[in-house]
Amino acid sequence: MSYTNDATNAALEIKCAGCGAILHYAPGTGRLQCTYCGTENAIDSKPADGTRIDYNNFCHQYDGISVTDTKPQSVKCGTCGASSQLDAGITSDVCPFCATPLMLALAADSRLLRPHAVLPFQLAHKEAKDALTRWVGERWFAPGDLKATVTGQANRLRGCYYPHWLFDTDTTTRYKGERGDYYYTTETYTTVENGQQLTKTRQVRHTRWSSASGTVRNVFVNLLVSASATLDEELSQKLDPWDFPSLTAFDERFLSGFRSETFQVTHTKAFGTAKGYTEATILSAVQGDIGGDEQRVHSLDTRYFNTALAYVLLPVWMCTYKHGGKTYRVAVNARTGEVIGTRPYSAGKIFLFVLVLLALAAGIWYWASVWQNTSQTGY
Repeated sequence: MSYTNDATNAALEIKCAGCGAILHYAPGTGRLQCTYCGTENAIDSKPADGTRIDYNNFCHQYDGISVTDTKPQSVKCGTCGASSQLDAGITSDVCPFCATPLMLALAADSRLLRPHAVLPFQLAHKEAKDALTRWVGERWFAPGDLKATVTGQANRLRGCYYPHWLFDTDTTTRYKGERGDYYYTTETYTTVENGQQLTKTRQVRHTRWSSASGTVRNVFVNLLVSASATLDEELSQKLDPWDFPSLTAFDERFLSGFRSETFQVTHTKAFGTAKGYTEATILSAVQGDIGGDEQRVHSLDTRYFNTALAYVLLPVWMCTYKHGGKTYRVAVNARTGEVIGTRPYSAGKIFLFVLVLLALAAGIWYWASVWQNTSQTGY
Protein backbone atom coordinates (compact mmCIF):
# COMPACT_ATOMS: atom_id res chain seq x y z
CA MET A 1 0.00 0.00 0.00
CA SER A 2 1.41 3.35 -0.96
CA TYR A 3 0.36 6.90 -0.13
CA THR A 4 0.97 10.09 -2.05
CA ASN A 5 0.38 13.35 -0.25
CA ASP A 6 0.94 16.60 -2.12
CA ALA A 7 -1.25 19.65 -2.72
CA THR A 8 -3.07 18.22 -5.73
CA ASN A 9 -2.93 14.49 -5.14
CA ALA A 10 -4.02 12.79 -1.94
CA ALA A 11 -4.62 9.39 -3.46
CA LEU A 12 -4.25 6.11 -1.67
CA GLU A 13 -3.13 3.26 -3.94
CA ILE A 14 -3.51 -0.46 -3.30
CA LYS A 15 -1.37 -2.25 -5.85
CA CYS A 16 -1.25 -5.89 -6.88
CA ALA A 17 2.00 -7.57 -5.91
CA GLY A 18 1.78 -9.68 -9.09
CA CYS A 19 1.25 -7.16 -11.89
CA GLY A 20 1.18 -3.76 -10.22
CA ALA A 21 -2.46 -3.03 -11.12
CA ILE A 22 -4.79 -1.39 -8.60
CA LEU A 23 -6.74 -3.92 -6.56
CA HIS A 24 -10.53 -3.88 -6.12
CA TYR A 25 -12.45 -5.04 -3.08
CA ALA A 26 -14.43 -8.17 -4.02
CA PRO A 27 -17.84 -8.05 -2.26
CA GLY A 28 -18.57 -10.90 0.12
CA THR A 29 -15.01 -12.24 0.10
CA GLY A 30 -13.12 -10.10 2.58
CA ARG A 31 -10.39 -9.88 -0.07
CA LEU A 32 -8.89 -7.49 -2.57
CA GLN A 33 -8.81 -8.85 -6.10
CA CYS A 34 -6.82 -7.97 -9.19
CA THR A 35 -9.05 -7.84 -12.27
CA TYR A 36 -6.04 -8.43 -14.54
CA CYS A 37 -4.11 -11.38 -13.13
CA GLY A 38 -6.60 -12.69 -10.55
CA THR A 39 -4.29 -12.20 -7.56
CA GLU A 40 -6.16 -11.98 -4.24
CA ASN A 41 -4.97 -10.29 -1.08
CA ALA A 42 -6.81 -10.96 2.17
CA ILE A 43 -7.86 -7.95 4.26
CA ASP A 44 -6.85 -8.49 7.85
CA SER A 45 -10.12 -7.03 9.10
CA LYS A 46 -10.96 -6.59 12.75
CA PRO A 47 -14.37 -6.50 14.45
CA ALA A 48 -15.67 -3.05 15.26
CA ASP A 49 -15.93 -3.83 18.98
CA GLY A 50 -15.29 -0.80 21.12
CA THR A 51 -15.74 1.70 18.28
CA ARG A 52 -18.48 3.59 20.14
CA ILE A 53 -17.15 6.98 21.25
CA ASP A 54 -18.49 8.91 24.23
CA TYR A 55 -20.78 11.56 22.73
CA ASN A 56 -19.74 14.41 25.01
CA ASN A 57 -16.03 13.74 24.45
CA PHE A 58 -16.61 13.55 20.70
CA CYS A 59 -18.46 16.87 20.73
CA HIS A 60 -15.64 18.49 22.68
CA GLN A 61 -13.07 17.25 20.17
CA TYR A 62 -14.91 17.64 16.86
CA ASP A 63 -17.51 20.39 17.22
CA GLY A 64 -15.13 22.59 15.21
CA ILE A 65 -15.35 20.34 12.16
CA SER A 66 -17.90 21.60 9.65
CA VAL A 67 -19.38 19.91 6.62
CA THR A 68 -18.20 22.96 4.69
CA ASP A 69 -14.57 22.13 5.51
CA THR A 70 -14.41 19.67 2.61
CA LYS A 71 -13.66 20.77 -0.92
CA PRO A 72 -13.16 19.11 -4.33
CA GLN A 73 -9.91 17.12 -4.57
CA SER A 74 -7.83 16.58 -7.69
CA VAL A 75 -6.60 12.97 -7.80
CA LYS A 76 -4.20 11.40 -10.30
CA CYS A 77 -4.99 7.88 -11.49
CA GLY A 78 -2.14 5.48 -10.83
CA THR A 79 -3.00 3.39 -13.92
CA CYS A 80 -3.73 5.73 -16.82
CA GLY A 81 -2.25 8.88 -15.31
CA ALA A 82 -5.37 10.97 -15.89
CA SER A 83 -6.25 13.59 -13.28
CA SER A 84 -9.81 13.49 -11.96
CA GLN A 85 -11.64 15.67 -9.51
CA LEU A 86 -13.53 14.10 -6.65
CA ASP A 87 -16.49 16.25 -5.69
CA ALA A 88 -16.63 17.84 -2.25
CA GLY A 89 -17.56 15.20 0.30
CA ILE A 90 -16.49 12.28 -1.91
CA THR A 91 -13.59 10.24 -0.54
CA SER A 92 -13.41 7.39 -3.06
CA ASP A 93 -14.62 6.67 -6.59
CA VAL A 94 -13.36 5.11 -9.81
CA CYS A 95 -11.39 6.73 -12.61
CA PRO A 96 -13.85 7.79 -15.35
CA PHE A 97 -11.29 6.83 -18.00
CA CYS A 98 -10.14 3.36 -16.96
CA ALA A 99 -12.32 2.41 -13.92
CA THR A 100 -9.29 2.22 -11.62
CA PRO A 101 -10.22 2.80 -7.95
CA LEU A 102 -9.44 6.30 -6.67
CA MET A 103 -9.26 6.84 -2.92
CA LEU A 104 -8.25 9.68 -0.69
CA ALA A 105 -5.88 8.94 2.14
CA LEU A 106 -8.15 10.08 4.96
CA ALA A 107 -5.32 10.16 7.45
CA ALA A 108 -3.53 12.70 5.24
CA ASP A 109 -6.30 15.31 5.45
CA SER A 110 -7.21 16.62 8.87
CA ARG A 111 -10.47 18.02 7.52
CA LEU A 112 -11.77 14.54 6.70
CA LEU A 113 -13.09 12.61 9.69
CA ARG A 114 -11.98 8.99 9.51
CA PRO A 115 -14.94 6.61 9.96
CA HIS A 116 -14.92 4.36 13.00
CA ALA A 117 -16.40 1.33 11.24
CA VAL A 118 -17.64 0.00 7.92
CA LEU A 119 -20.06 -2.68 6.75
CA PRO A 120 -18.28 -4.12 3.68
CA PHE A 121 -20.21 -4.86 0.50
CA GLN A 122 -21.71 -8.37 0.58
CA LEU A 123 -23.57 -8.33 -2.75
CA ALA A 124 -21.61 -8.09 -5.98
CA HIS A 125 -22.92 -6.09 -8.93
CA LYS A 126 -24.61 -9.11 -10.57
CA GLU A 127 -26.38 -10.08 -7.34
CA ALA A 128 -27.64 -6.52 -6.89
CA LYS A 129 -28.80 -6.48 -10.51
CA ASP A 130 -30.69 -9.76 -9.98
CA ALA A 131 -32.34 -8.35 -6.85
CA LEU A 132 -33.38 -5.26 -8.79
CA THR A 133 -34.82 -7.38 -11.62
CA ARG A 134 -36.86 -9.47 -9.15
CA TRP A 135 -38.12 -6.30 -7.48
CA VAL A 136 -39.37 -4.89 -10.78
CA GLY A 137 -41.04 -8.20 -11.67
CA GLU A 138 -42.99 -8.17 -8.40
CA ARG A 139 -44.42 -4.65 -8.86
CA TRP A 140 -48.17 -4.77 -9.42
CA PHE A 141 -49.67 -2.29 -11.86
CA ALA A 142 -46.26 -1.50 -13.38
CA PRO A 143 -46.18 -0.58 -17.09
CA GLY A 144 -45.58 -3.59 -19.31
CA ASP A 145 -42.24 -2.30 -20.55
CA LEU A 146 -40.88 -1.38 -17.12
CA LYS A 147 -38.95 -4.61 -16.60
CA ALA A 148 -37.18 -4.25 -19.94
CA THR A 149 -36.46 -0.58 -19.20
CA VAL A 150 -34.96 -1.22 -15.77
CA THR A 151 -33.07 -4.32 -16.89
CA GLY A 152 -31.56 -2.32 -19.72
CA GLN A 153 -30.40 0.38 -17.32
CA ALA A 154 -29.45 -1.90 -14.41
CA ASN A 155 -25.81 -1.75 -15.46
CA ARG A 156 -25.91 1.78 -14.10
CA LEU A 157 -26.10 0.33 -10.59
CA ARG A 158 -23.38 2.07 -8.65
CA GLY A 159 -21.90 0.87 -5.40
CA CYS A 160 -21.51 3.53 -2.76
CA TYR A 161 -20.62 3.65 0.93
CA TYR A 162 -22.93 6.16 2.59
CA PRO A 163 -22.02 7.85 5.89
CA HIS A 164 -24.24 7.33 8.93
CA TRP A 165 -24.19 8.15 12.60
CA LEU A 166 -24.97 5.32 14.99
CA PHE A 167 -26.08 6.20 18.52
CA ASP A 168 -26.51 4.29 21.78
CA THR A 169 -28.16 6.13 24.64
CA ASP A 170 -30.00 5.63 27.93
CA THR A 171 -32.98 7.77 28.89
CA THR A 172 -34.82 8.73 32.06
CA THR A 173 -38.27 10.24 31.58
CA ARG A 174 -40.38 11.88 34.24
CA TYR A 175 -44.04 12.14 33.35
CA LYS A 176 -47.36 13.48 34.56
CA GLY A 177 -50.69 12.23 33.33
CA GLU A 178 -53.91 10.45 34.20
CA ARG A 179 -54.95 6.82 34.50
CA GLY A 180 -58.38 5.76 33.23
CA ASP A 181 -60.06 2.67 34.68
CA TYR A 182 -63.30 1.32 33.26
CA TYR A 183 -66.31 0.61 35.42
CA TYR A 184 -69.87 -0.29 34.49
CA THR A 185 -73.34 0.72 35.65
CA THR A 186 -76.74 -0.75 34.84
CA GLU A 187 -79.02 1.53 32.83
CA THR A 188 -82.74 1.09 32.26
CA TYR A 189 -84.21 2.05 28.90
CA THR A 190 -87.35 1.52 26.83
CA THR A 191 -87.61 0.21 23.30
CA VAL A 192 -90.31 -0.88 20.87
CA GLU A 193 -90.28 -4.43 19.52
CA ASN A 194 -93.04 -5.91 17.34
CA GLY A 195 -95.22 -2.93 18.14
CA GLN A 196 -94.86 -3.32 21.90
CA GLN A 197 -93.01 -1.00 24.26
CA LEU A 198 -90.55 -2.88 26.43
CA THR A 199 -88.36 -1.91 29.35
CA LYS A 200 -84.86 -3.36 29.34
CA THR A 201 -81.48 -2.91 31.04
CA ARG A 202 -77.97 -2.64 29.65
CA GLN A 203 -74.44 -2.20 30.93
CA VAL A 204 -72.92 1.22 30.30
CA ARG A 205 -69.17 1.72 30.42
CA HIS A 206 -67.63 4.72 32.18
CA THR A 207 -64.06 5.80 32.81
CA ARG A 208 -62.77 6.82 36.22
CA TRP A 209 -59.75 9.12 35.88
CA SER A 210 -57.03 9.54 38.50
CA SER A 211 -53.78 11.49 38.42
CA ALA A 212 -50.56 9.60 37.69
CA SER A 213 -46.86 10.46 37.69
CA GLY A 214 -43.61 8.59 37.72
CA THR A 215 -40.32 7.84 36.01
CA VAL A 216 -39.47 5.36 33.27
CA ARG A 217 -36.07 4.32 31.96
CA ASN A 218 -35.17 3.04 28.51
CA VAL A 219 -32.04 1.78 26.76
CA PHE A 220 -31.60 2.46 23.04
CA VAL A 221 -29.01 0.73 20.86
CA ASN A 222 -28.08 1.36 17.22
CA LEU A 223 -30.18 4.43 16.52
CA LEU A 224 -29.22 5.02 12.88
CA VAL A 225 -29.26 8.43 11.17
CA SER A 226 -28.08 9.12 7.63
CA ALA A 227 -25.27 11.68 7.36
CA SER A 228 -25.38 11.76 3.55
CA ALA A 229 -26.45 14.58 1.27
CA THR A 230 -27.59 12.12 -1.42
CA LEU A 231 -29.09 9.24 0.60
CA ASP A 232 -31.95 10.96 2.40
CA GLU A 233 -33.09 9.91 5.87
CA GLU A 234 -36.39 8.41 4.71
CA LEU A 235 -34.75 6.13 2.16
CA SER A 236 -32.01 5.18 4.63
CA GLN A 237 -34.57 4.08 7.22
CA LYS A 238 -36.41 1.95 4.66
CA LEU A 239 -33.19 0.05 3.88
CA ASP A 240 -33.21 -1.43 7.39
CA PRO A 241 -32.36 -3.85 8.82
CA TRP A 242 -28.57 -3.75 8.81
CA ASP A 243 -26.46 -6.50 10.36
CA PHE A 244 -24.60 -4.26 12.78
CA PRO A 245 -22.83 -7.19 14.51
CA SER A 246 -20.86 -7.53 11.25
CA LEU A 247 -19.46 -4.00 11.47
CA THR A 248 -15.72 -4.00 10.84
CA ALA A 249 -13.08 -1.57 12.04
CA PHE A 250 -12.59 0.95 9.25
CA ASP A 251 -10.04 0.06 6.59
CA GLU A 252 -9.67 2.03 3.34
CA ARG A 253 -9.17 -1.20 1.43
CA PHE A 254 -12.89 -1.96 1.68
CA LEU A 255 -13.56 1.21 -0.32
CA SER A 256 -11.41 0.23 -3.28
CA GLY A 257 -13.56 0.30 -6.42
CA PHE A 258 -16.57 1.96 -4.75
CA ARG A 259 -17.75 5.50 -4.33
CA SER A 260 -17.85 6.79 -0.75
CA GLU A 261 -18.96 9.98 0.91
CA THR A 262 -17.95 11.86 4.01
CA PHE A 263 -20.64 13.14 6.37
CA GLN A 264 -22.78 16.11 5.36
CA VAL A 265 -24.98 16.02 8.48
CA THR A 266 -23.24 16.87 11.74
CA HIS A 267 -23.34 14.58 14.75
CA THR A 268 -25.28 17.14 16.80
CA LYS A 269 -28.00 17.50 14.18
CA ALA A 270 -28.11 13.73 13.71
CA PHE A 271 -28.52 13.17 17.46
CA GLY A 272 -31.53 15.49 17.36
CA THR A 273 -33.03 13.19 14.70
CA ALA A 274 -32.14 10.12 16.78
CA LYS A 275 -33.97 11.58 19.77
CA GLY A 276 -37.07 11.75 17.63
CA TYR A 277 -36.81 8.00 17.04
CA THR A 278 -36.97 7.39 20.80
CA GLU A 279 -40.22 9.24 21.37
CA ALA A 280 -42.67 6.46 20.43
CA THR A 281 -40.86 3.92 22.62
CA ILE A 282 -40.72 6.33 25.55
CA LEU A 283 -44.42 7.16 25.23
CA SER A 284 -45.30 3.46 25.12
CA ALA A 285 -43.22 2.86 28.27
CA VAL A 286 -44.97 5.75 30.04
CA GLN A 287 -48.41 4.45 29.08
CA GLY A 288 -47.44 1.00 30.34
CA ASP A 289 -46.22 2.48 33.60
CA ILE A 290 -49.45 4.43 34.11
CA GLY A 291 -51.46 1.28 33.51
CA GLY A 292 -55.24 1.13 33.55
CA ASP A 293 -57.50 0.88 30.53
CA GLU A 294 -56.71 4.32 29.11
CA GLN A 295 -53.96 6.85 29.64
CA ARG A 296 -53.58 10.57 29.24
CA VAL A 297 -50.04 11.94 29.13
CA HIS A 298 -49.76 15.62 29.98
CA SER A 299 -46.00 16.16 30.17
CA LEU A 300 -42.73 14.35 29.53
CA ASP A 301 -39.27 15.39 30.66
CA THR A 302 -36.63 13.16 29.09
CA ARG A 303 -32.94 13.21 29.93
CA TYR A 304 -30.34 11.45 27.75
CA PHE A 305 -27.17 10.03 29.29
CA ASN A 306 -24.46 7.42 28.64
CA THR A 307 -24.71 8.49 25.01
CA ALA A 308 -22.14 7.06 22.60
CA LEU A 309 -21.77 7.28 18.84
CA ALA A 310 -19.99 5.72 15.91
CA TYR A 311 -19.38 7.21 12.49
CA VAL A 312 -19.97 4.33 10.06
CA LEU A 313 -20.14 3.65 6.32
CA LEU A 314 -22.96 1.44 5.00
CA PRO A 315 -22.99 -0.16 1.51
CA VAL A 316 -25.74 0.55 -1.03
CA TRP A 317 -26.15 -0.21 -4.71
CA MET A 318 -27.90 2.81 -6.21
CA CYS A 319 -29.62 3.07 -9.58
CA THR A 320 -31.59 5.79 -11.34
CA TYR A 321 -33.64 5.06 -14.45
CA LYS A 322 -35.96 6.98 -16.73
CA HIS A 323 -39.45 5.99 -17.83
CA GLY A 324 -42.02 8.16 -19.52
CA GLY A 325 -39.83 11.21 -19.23
CA LYS A 326 -39.54 10.91 -15.43
CA THR A 327 -36.55 9.84 -13.35
CA TYR A 328 -36.92 7.14 -10.67
CA ARG A 329 -34.48 6.02 -8.00
CA VAL A 330 -33.89 2.56 -6.56
CA ALA A 331 -31.53 1.49 -3.77
CA VAL A 332 -30.37 -2.02 -2.89
CA ASN A 333 -29.11 -2.88 0.59
CA ALA A 334 -25.72 -4.39 -0.32
CA ARG A 335 -25.81 -6.65 2.75
CA THR A 336 -29.32 -8.14 2.59
CA GLY A 337 -30.53 -7.51 -0.96
CA GLU A 338 -33.51 -5.46 0.28
CA VAL A 339 -34.71 -3.20 -2.55
CA ILE A 340 -36.37 0.16 -1.95
CA GLY A 341 -37.36 2.60 -4.64
CA THR A 342 -39.93 4.45 -6.70
CA ARG A 343 -41.55 3.33 -9.92
CA PRO A 344 -44.28 4.37 -12.38
CA TYR A 345 -47.82 2.96 -12.44
CA SER A 346 -49.89 1.82 -15.39
CA ALA A 347 -53.23 3.67 -15.49
CA GLY A 348 -54.55 1.01 -17.87
CA LYS A 349 -53.78 -1.87 -15.51
CA ILE A 350 -55.32 -0.03 -12.55
CA PHE A 351 -58.46 0.70 -14.62
CA LEU A 352 -58.79 -2.95 -15.65
CA PHE A 353 -58.29 -4.07 -12.04
CA VAL A 354 -61.09 -1.77 -10.89
CA LEU A 355 -63.36 -3.13 -13.65
CA VAL A 356 -62.64 -6.71 -12.51
CA LEU A 357 -63.46 -5.80 -8.90
CA LEU A 358 -66.71 -4.14 -9.98
CA ALA A 359 -67.61 -7.18 -12.10
CA LEU A 360 -66.94 -9.50 -9.17
CA ALA A 361 -69.01 -7.33 -6.85
CA ALA A 362 -71.86 -7.27 -9.38
CA GLY A 363 -71.68 -11.04 -9.77
CA ILE A 364 -71.75 -11.61 -6.02
CA TRP A 365 -74.73 -9.22 -5.68
CA TYR A 366 -76.59 -10.97 -8.51
CA TRP A 367 -76.16 -14.48 -7.16
CA ALA A 368 -76.96 -13.30 -3.63
CA SER A 369 -80.23 -11.84 -4.96
CA VAL A 370 -81.02 -15.07 -6.80
CA TRP A 371 -80.38 -17.13 -3.70
CA GLN A 372 -82.51 -14.81 -1.57
CA ASN A 373 -85.45 -14.98 -4.02
CA THR A 374 -85.10 -18.74 -4.23
CA SER A 375 -85.12 -19.15 -0.46
CA GLN A 376 -88.24 -16.94 -0.15
CA THR A 377 -90.27 -18.59 -2.95
CA GLY A 378 -89.00 -22.10 -2.45
CA TYR A 379 -88.16 -22.44 -6.14
